Amino acid sequence: MINMGVPALIGVCQQSASGGGGASSYSYSGLTSTTLSYGNQVGSGSSPIVSVPGAEQLSTTLNAGNTYAYGPSTGAIFYSGSNEDRRINLDIGFVADVTSLAPADLPTDGNCAITYTITPTIAFFEIRDFITGEPVGGEGIPTAITITGLNRNQISDGATLLFSLPTIANDSKGIRCLVGEDAPLGRGYDVDVTILMGDGSQLAPTNQGDARVVYGSGDPPSFIENLT
Repeated sequence: MINMGVPALIGVCQQSASGGGGASSYSYSGLTSTTLSYGNQVGSGSSPIVSVPGAEQLSTTLNAGNTYAYGPSTGAIFYSGSNEDRRINLDIGFVADVTSLAPADLPTDGNCAITYTITPTIAFFEIRDFITGEPVGGEGIPTAITITGLNRNQISDGATLLFSLPTIANDSKGIRCLVGEDAPLGRGYDVDVTILMGDGSQLAPTNQGDARVVYGSGDPPSFIENLT
């Protein structure tokens, strides 16, 4: 199911990692970023969404070890030709330690959900909605992206240290970097996450607040002009 991104209500119904859904907890070890597609809108318009072939994708993991900073040539602005209709859409998602997140504490299959709250810290990064083909939110505006209709095994198996959580592309959203060499270093976007628990609460990770993503390299730039 698609739940359109809307400004988040920070702090509402959000529990700490030790509260809600039994004794479950989790933390994330990093955030994956992949140049997954280009274009503006699913199935219509002058620039429909097109998947980037796997062999051409750039993928990186942002984590505490690299201070959540995009390194040299880890993203792209356009797919080819500096064409405005071929702007790259980044897909992001957390990799989490779910060894203490009991599947039995989650809602039943088909009723699980995860919410990403993304806040661009500069206008050069924006969130795109592939259904409307338009940007969502803006600089300094928290936008909630909720992925619903999930099964328990898409959220946790209760055993894996590096478990890939569903990404924002599952809700037809993406992130764009609008400039490359001129992007100011040390700015980007913040990402928080919560998981819906069986008792209706939202469970935050124990390290909520770590994922403060920044553009980290000026020369060579973090984001190349064209992917191909």
